[in-house]
Amino acid sequence: MAGTTMLFLSFVSAFLRPQHESIGQPATFMKIWIILFFAMWIAAGISGVGTGLTEALTTFILSLVISVFALAIGIIDLEKYKEEAWEKLTSDYENVLEMMKSVLILFGPIPLVFYLLLSFVNQTIRKMLACCSRSKPRGCFTEATSTQLNQMKSWNWVKIITNAVFCGAIYMALMVLITQFTTLFLSCLIDFTKEMSLLMVTIIMFMVGLLLFVLVPPIPGVPIYLASGIVLVNSGLPIFGLFGAISFTVAFAILLKLFTTVVQQKLIGEKMSDSVAIRQAVAINSGPIRAAKLVLNDKQLTLAKVAFLSGGPDWPTSVLCGIMRIDTLPIIIGTLPVIFIILPSVLTGTCLYLKSLPEMDDGKAQYPWAEAGETISVMACAAVQVCFMAGAAIFIERTMSERKEELEQLGIDVDVHIADKTVGHKAMIFDQCTSW
Repeated sequence: MAGTTMLFLSFVSAFLRPQHESIGQPATFMKIWIILFFAMWIAAGISGVGTGLTEALTTFILSLVISVFALAIGIIDLEKYKEEAWEKLTSDYENVLEMMKSVLILFGPIPLVFYLLLSFVNQTIRKMLACCSRSKPRGCFTEATSTQLNQMKSWNWVKIITNAVFCGAIYMALMVLITQFTTLFLSCLIDFTKEMSLLMVTIIMFMVGLLLFVLVPPIPGVPIYLASGIVLVNSGLPIFGLFGAISFTVAFAILLKLFTTVVQQKLIGEKMSDSVAIRQAVAINSGPIRAAKLVLNDKQLTLAKVAFLSGGPDWPTSVLCGIMRIDTLPIIIGTLPVIFIILPSVLTGTCLYLKSLPEMDDGKAQYPWAEAGETISVMACAAVQVCFMAGAAIFIERTMSERKEELEQLGIDVDVHIADKTVGHKAMIFDQCTSW
């Protein structure tokens, strides 16, 4: 560990040289070291080394991220890109920016109060030391904080507070009601199917997965894959063996995902595509949605299409494809790489089940590697999902900036454009009447 630390610090020192003006090299450097640490962590877990090394590696990786972040700040001229980034954010993602303000008001009062308190203390100390300076500070807060507070006064507070109420309700529905319901329901299902035959369990899991995928949009696929890894492996282990049971479960999960994708696209998305209100609700004329449509209509199986179909939320992605009237077969083919999410999810459930099996007569676990396998599978699943989601966002942004001519030729939905104008006019009048 000490040798690895010194090697890492030598690379950081090398990148701090003035001639390095690109973030590309530190970014590549960070990726390589994260892969290296992940491999070290897996090796430590499999070899049975205690949790001390795992905690040390976790701390080390966190230090790496902080170091590279500081490195990026040191070698990049932030002022050079500040105005350009802010202009792009306010022009292309104005609605997202407004929603971020609402989220700040909803979840950030305590940090905001703490920040104001620090600014007040800072300003008070400056006033106490004013005899040492030429100009005496004014106001209760620092100049930077006062400027920020003045900017906040110009916000559309009616819209922000309204959005904050909706965000709070959605958060409660998704993170509390839906999440707890899904966990409780799947736990009962696992206990209910424990003694059933493989055929009966497969039928039940297929029906339950189909209903959850189609009727409950907020539920992601991972909990269903994980529950399948517990239930189906439990029933299939005596018949197929461990490898065969896992293979059967992965194949089942892939078929379930593809089938529900078709159902969501054809029976939900395409049926709703005739409604102007629905097309307006999904912002069919917005830049990101039109860029997604351009990516999905590519004849070849591009990395951008795979990232969007596999990294996007299950129900909204499939339904959106139906609303945009995308051909089904390319969507099915582009969804197949979801196996990289399904496989670690199933393995996580399998390791959970194997870890719960009773010990052998000699007191040893039947599968001693199950605990390490569970942790590795969870990390792999999270890493793959983050890569797919980040890739989807990056490719959509890249499409918007690099394929502008194709986006212009794609055209807009005229009916939605007219409806947007009407709604925009009403919103403008509402904002004028409620501004305070």
